[in-house]
Amino acid sequence: MQFILKFCFSFAMMLAMLSIALPAQAANQAASVQTAQPMPQAAELKHETVAANSNRCLALLHVEDYQAAIAACTQALQLDPQAAEARLNRGLAYYRQAHFRAAIADYNRLLAIQPDDFRAYYNRGLAELALERYQVSLADFNQALQSDLPTPAEAEVLMERGLAYLMLERVESAIADFTQAIQTDQTLERAYYNRACAYHQRGDSWAALADFDRVLALVPSDPQAHFSRGRLRQQLGDPRGAMQDLRQAAQTFQRQGQMMAYEAVRQWISHIQSHQTAIG
Repeated sequence: MQFILKFCFSFAMMLAMLSIALPAQAANQAASVQTAQPMPQAAELKHETVAANSNRCLALLHVEDYQAAIAACTQALQLDPQAAEARLNRGLAYYRQAHFRAAIADYNRLLAIQPDDFRAYYNRGLAELALERYQVSLADFNQALQSDLPTPAEAEVLMERGLAYLMLERVESAIADFTQAIQTDQTLERAYYNRACAYHQRGDSWAALADFDRVLALVPSDPQAHFSRGRLRQQLGDPRGAMQDLRQAAQTFQRQGQMMAYEAVRQWISHIQSHQTAIG
């Protein structure tokens, strides 16, 4: 997904959430349980081939070889269209390639197989969010939260639902979700960042600044947080602090090879310097 640099860009939208997909070992365990009973030889071979392709797809996802992951999952689904893990993992691969409608189609099929699978609702919500269909994504996140989620997954869903609320300008609901996610895990830098954006949208600049401070306490080199805090410091009348943050952001973007972002920050630095010169 193309990097977009602006004052309060929520990097939550840049991340596909593989963290709540079933790990490969869990899929292997499920396969071993299912094959414990005697099976006809051809059916057993088919089952093992589907499981192998599904696991290979997941492994390829983790190394970010999305095209190969799609091919492996497709092979599994050609043998067994009801293979839920292959359906989920192919949807994740499509999402990572920004093929959001293809991802949604796979999640729809998965929900036809497993109507209560919170992962399908959550990941479909992410795809809808990327398509800027915020109300639809909100419904999916609400549905995911109806499940008895493990704590890390609940925090992830709350953060994404908060982002949907924020895009719908339901700022108080967004802040409530980000706060609940933080209460679940106080190391969630994305929740602090997104809440800072929500506070800024509400006009509470000092609360936003405090949350940007928390992000940078957790991830000191985060260039987007430095950029956002620098812009906010500029607005709050702290040009020296703003310049420190913007220079740090520029250095990190340059080191990471994100040259478009680097040039954008350099332009802001030049703008502040020229403004200070004009005042002086």
